[in-house]
Amino acid sequence: MDKPPIVRPWGFPDPLKPLKNQDKAAFKTHLIEHNAHLDINSPRAPSTLVSTICTIGEKCCEEAVLEQMLDAGMKGARFDMKEGESRDHIILLRKMKNCLTDLASKHKRVIPVAIIGDIKGPQVLTGKLYKAEKIFLKRGGLITLTTHPGWDNRGTAEKLYIDHRNLPFIVKPRDRVFLDCGRIELTVRGAVDTDIVCEIQSDGDIGENRDVFVLNVPFELPAITEKDKKDLALLVEEGVDAIFASAIINKHGVRDVRKALGEKGRGVLVFTKIENRMAFDNFDEILIESDGIVVNRGKLGIEMSAERVLQAQKTMIAKALKDGKPIFAFTDYLNSMIHRNCPTIAESTDVVNSVIDGLDGIILLDETSKGDDPVIVVKTLTTLAREAEAQLWQWELFRSLDIISCPPLDPSHAICIAAVMAAMKCHAVGIMVVTTSGKSAQLVARYKPRCPIFAITRYGSVARQLSLWRGIFSVHYIAAPNPCYARDVDLRIQYGIEIGKIKGIIAPGEPLVLVNGWRQGAGFTNNIRLVYVSASDPWVYPHSPAPHGTYHKIQPDPYP
Repeated sequence: MDKPPIVRPWGFPDPLKPLKNQDKAAFKTHLIEHNAHLDINSPRAPSTLVSTICTIGEKCCEEAVLEQMLDAGMKGARFDMKEGESRDHIILLRKMKNCLTDLASKHKRVIPVAIIGDIKGPQVLTGKLYKAEKIFLKRGGLITLTTHPGWDNRGTAEKLYIDHRNLPFIVKPRDRVFLDCGRIELTVRGAVDTDIVCEIQSDGDIGENRDVFVLNVPFELPAITEKDKKDLALLVEEGVDAIFASAIINKHGVRDVRKALGEKGRGVLVFTKIENRMAFDNFDEILIESDGIVVNRGKLGIEMSAERVLQAQKTMIAKALKDGKPIFAFTDYLNSMIHRNCPTIAESTDVVNSVIDGLDGIILLDETSKGDDPVIVVKTLTTLAREAEAQLWQWELFRSLDIISCPPLDPSHAICIAAVMAAMKCHAVGIMVVTTSGKSAQLVARYKPRCPIFAITRYGSVARQLSLWRGIFSVHYIAAPNPCYARDVDLRIQYGIEIGKIKGIIAPGEPLVLVNGWRQGAGFTNNIRLVYVSASDPWVYPHSPAPHGTYHKIQPDPYP
């Protein structure tokens, strides 16, 4: 018995033929209905294109919570190696991996999530507290900062450990000391042996392992510490996908991190955190050496005035967009949601403006690692980012990026630009990219299409890393290769379409842009097709042969 015929777009038997006059009204009606899914309140509204990176805590590693966070839009898991013991983070990482494995078995498909290790870097941090999660520092009071190792886990409101032994010898009276991204300011009264006596200039709570910064006093620390090298070795063994490198001030620091990763970690992405004025001044050379950028707005705000941090962020975003590299930011995006279920108006506006500026993703810190309800936080961020994306003028953004791509271009690069333009012209609901190394998907994402990019790959590390690019939904295809390469490409695209249907992004009758290589392997991307989704196999028009050599019966053309 023959299967039902394929569903033609708009109900027409052949979309490649000119429409009759009586069909033009129906075609116009379809275009209106086709754009309805862009409505924010529509049940078919797709997930946000912005990548959400969540710092992982104990609560996040519960299977039910993790599943809801993934459904809400989480694409990356960050493990903060500068807080607590490295071994505890490795245990937490393995626990999360086990949860992901269970979820994959439950849903019968792999869920790519980028695993990110955030190393301490050459930072100065406070120690642990004595029987308390936080201490309160009152303005006008005195506090002693000590480098004596006996106080590393006995911090109180009167005496707090600092892990930089030379600090008492390089500070002077009236120097300004900032704790926890500048939230608490101290003024040095004097230093004796291992102790620094300071006067508290601003009230505030402070927890364990918070950063310490002294204005206009260079610490002269190495780009990567011995602890960082040990942590990198552990993270590489656990198969992390990216590293957030802290306190890098020039391109040589990025190279030191890559060298420390070694041969085993050569495939790990290195994202450089811009945390001080010197790093901002050397941003161009750091961008060239890095795979991506992370903007630490809190620490930048210590050395730069608050109004200039926003300008610096916009400048770095523009340069990263031009270079085609992902850029993230964090600090105080949804900080009030650690113990609340809704953000402030200022936080909501900050998220929306950052997305409109062009951020590829936003990093959540204590909001998810220590917050009361990490699922609500991720859902809130997704909603805000999706609202911001609706305000973008995608065509103008594409044109500005296209203009700076000077010919002659690599064929793969040119094909990816054409794919984005085709998707905009036909209002495609998605771009399917069959990729081996992930480079073609990154090139498509570089030109910021208005629709999601489904990157279909057989390599798990590539799928997880691509999740960090804005607009990319990674699809890990694990079936064995088909002997016929053309058929194998069709099967991978079909699988990607099924994932799109599950996510509610793709529906029958809607246009798709397909990008793949003409032969097997990386570097051969030169094929672009525009097709329409069918309800059943064959899955697109023009159709491809069904399995086992059978063909579907095609209805006769009523307009010969």
